[in-house]
Amino acid sequence: MLGGIYTSALAEVFIIIILSLAAMLLLFQKNLPKQSLHILILVCLTFSISLFKNGFLVASLGTFFLFKSLICFFVGLFLVTKDSSVRSTLRGILFIALLSSVYSIVEYHFGLDLIGHIFNLKDGRIGAKGLFFNANQNGLVMVCGFTYVLFVSEKSFTQKLCAALVLLYGISLTGSFQSLGATLFVVAFFALKKMKSVSSFIALLPIIIIPIAAVYAMGLYGDRIESFQRAFDTGEYFRFKALIISFQILSENWLLGTGAGTFGGAIAGITDSPIHAKYNIWSHWVGYENRPTTIDMYWPHAWAELGLCLTLYYIYILMRIIIPFIKQKLNSQEADLVCVGCLLIVICITSLINLSMETAFVGLLLFFLAGLSQKRISKKGLTTKSLEKLEL
Repeated sequence: MLGGIYTSALAEVFIIIILSLAAMLLLFQKNLPKQSLHILILVCLTFSISLFKNGFLVASLGTFFLFKSLICFFVGLFLVTKDSSVRSTLRGILFIALLSSVYSIVEYHFGLDLIGHIFNLKDGRIGAKGLFFNANQNGLVMVCGFTYVLFVSEKSFTQKLCAALVLLYGISLTGSFQSLGATLFVVAFFALKKMKSVSSFIALLPIIIIPIAAVYAMGLYGDRIESFQRAFDTGEYFRFKALIISFQILSENWLLGTGAGTFGGAIAGITDSPIHAKYNIWSHWVGYENRPTTIDMYWPHAWAELGLCLTLYYIYILMRIIIPFIKQKLNSQEADLVCVGCLLIVICITSLINLSMETAFVGLLLFFLAGLSQKRISKKGLTTKSLEKLEL
């Protein structure tokens, strides 16, 4: 999903092809930013290993799908924009988040879901889906909007409080535990960054607890907890099974992995990867009318495909990207950069249990904004001991 508008899988393929072509064209530039060389090394090594193991088609598509976020960051490095572009884009995300939150409230309390009825694209699980395909996507976009209100918005306290409560209530209605966890992380990060104390975080908790408690009283979270409990008691929780298999694959292929495009992701599903058959990954879905094409978790599919060494290198690159953002001061000039940094951490962490790093509706946009912001960061001389730490 992109910007709250429904798109098909083919649309995402088209997006990544365009970004990939743009990235390849940029390689011919003479003044290639040194910090991008780490990304090129990772991509080239990943592609080469998968090419040797799996052939050109799987290697090329698998590598680009695995590193969609880094490709977006890479492209953003070369674009020249106004300093206000990041703030304006985040404001656009806030508008979509508020719209989706209001829609979620109407959807949940009044049963009105025109988008779902017209396009028939929403999944059947419980929780308000708003303008998106499922509750987790909806919740994550609202978390992004809430983060903007908390970190960046210069509106009056009353306006910010109203917007925050609407977004928090919308997040609560999704029934998404990962979105609630992300919200708590954002509040904790803000408290430690802005007010430098745990007591500040505790003081902000009632704002979160009130809407969650209201929804819990309606039974939404009780149903979610019971469904999770049944799944774990019976051993029929697919993500848990897939996670165990990913560790098994990593232990057996720890040095080089199985190669990009072979496990858990969209390309592995489309090409019917033999790795899936070897580890019987889809046994959980026997007897179901439809089964998913991915394991719906980014990091387990990434470390199985990359192996231990390249996974650690990948994390190292992400740290080099994120650290300069969170080291910014939380003032009116750099608040949008801190907001992006906080959300990048949220995306990276939640990708343990979803595919945020590979989806266009938030993850790719945030990494693109991170690329756009690099010139601002270098102008300010902000460092992980200065930007030379982001360079070879």
